Amino acid sequence: MSRTSAPTPAFAAGPLRLDDGEATDELRAILDGSDFTAAGLSAALRPTDAPSDLLEIPYYDRLLPRGERLTTLIELFHFCVAVERAEAGRALAPLPLERLEQMGLLTATPEGARARVALFPLDDLVIASDQLTQRGHERRDHVMEVSTPSLLLASVTVRPQVGSALDLCTGSGVQAFLAARHAARVVAVDINPRALNLAAFGVRLNRIANVEFREGDLYEPVAGERFDLIVANPPYVVSPETELLFRDGGFPGDSFCEALVRRASDFLEQGGHAHLVVNWVHGADEHWSVPIRRWVADTGCDALLLHQVSHGPLDYAALWNRHLWNDRAAYAAALDRWTKYHRDHGIEAIGSGVLILRRRDGSNWIRAEQLSSELLLPADHHIARLIGNQDYLAARDERMVLNDRFRLVEDHVLEQTSRLGEAGGTQRRVLRLENGLRWQVALDANTALVLSRLDGRQPFGEVLADAAEAADEQAPPPDRFLEAGLGAVRRLLELGFVVPVEG
Repeated sequence: MSRTSAPTPAFAAGPLRLDDGEATDELRAILDGSDFTAAGLSAALRPTDAPSDLLEIPYYDRLLPRGERLTTLIELFHFCVAVERAEAGRALAPLPLERLEQMGLLTATPEGARARVALFPLDDLVIASDQLTQRGHERRDHVMEVSTPSLLLASVTVRPQVGSALDLCTGSGVQAFLAARHAARVVAVDINPRALNLAAFGVRLNRIANVEFREGDLYEPVAGERFDLIVANPPYVVSPETELLFRDGGFPGDSFCEALVRRASDFLEQGGHAHLVVNWVHGADEHWSVPIRRWVADTGCDALLLHQVSHGPLDYAALWNRHLWNDRAAYAAALDRWTKYHRDHGIEAIGSGVLILRRRDGSNWIRAEQLSSELLLPADHHIARLIGNQDYLAARDERMVLNDRFRLVEDHVLEQTSRLGEAGGTQRRVLRLENGLRWQVALDANTALVLSRLDGRQPFGEVLADAAEAADEQAPPPDRFLEAGLGAVRRLLELGFVVPVEG
């Protein structure tokens, strides 16, 4: 599985010179000292942390206070608009503009100084990427800004301390930088030399010492190696195009993602995890998990599929061509081209999500769950809990759990809705998680009664018996109460609301 890449060496390609480490360090000190941080930009760009459209930049320009250093830095590196040279010089002092121009970070234009790459603060990192212009992605080797799929992947990646990590299709390097916090060694791979150039600049800008870059297509640069962790935000789009390296895999249908998934276990250590952003084709009338179950069936891996959304062909085409909205003819032509491609390939629906694999000998399990639309919080602990609970359930038949003890996780909240008056009483109960995947489930009165007694002290069978005695006269008979309680707690274990208590 190979795509064409330019033969230019990775560190020579791209807009930035990487040999002025002192200037890079000075730049980072200036950014930090001016509150060019995730929190600083969020506060300055209220009510949102970035324009929803580049046409909104004039609105934000008027919102930001004039003459402040942070405002100038946002205009330079977040909006990538030209800034009058004297104003840019004041914001970047004592670092001379000429030095940043020699590095390739700035360029001189008749309107003033303009950044050649965008800078995006994320947590305590600063990520360098290309900026999406009003004409879309103007280069085949465009380096994608930090996107929602990238943030989703970062949020669900489990992060134990490991020896080695592999970041496939590293792009701007954000997944590699996050992995470097808990992996002794990180290898970041990309087919795009420009991406490797910007990611290498990011390594120095963020003072990271344990990331190695390799140019090549997917797994080819790491042939014969194994890793404890793999992360990949690849060109997963089911697209008729081949023009953008970050978006278009160049293979028919979803075969690019299928090959990525099927080969992952060959590069995982025993017990290692892979976290892969994927799109896949499924029938309009079949469950969205069916194709992924086929992909992972013979990989020797446990699999947790987190489904985000499925789109029909027209909606999918609109999603991936929205940068053309300002050119009506080009947008219409793209919609026709994409929907014809999907029709010719018999594509009825395209699913999107993250697939988590764990290489493990033995009988492997597969779980498929729907993501909440609210997710972008750190969810690594919740994912680890889901995997641990599924291991627990896979090792026991249904009746064995009666001898075990359970408790609700601490970040649960029970919300109850009631009506006043004679016909009052609780009408609705919703159990939700405040952290992680932030799932919520509706509860009936009997399940809520059982859960209220899960404190980890009694075997579950005793909890069920006590709850059955305390239930009102409308509760089902004891045998049905038992079956319903077993089913409810099993489902809450699968979703991570409940955990087993050891010992």
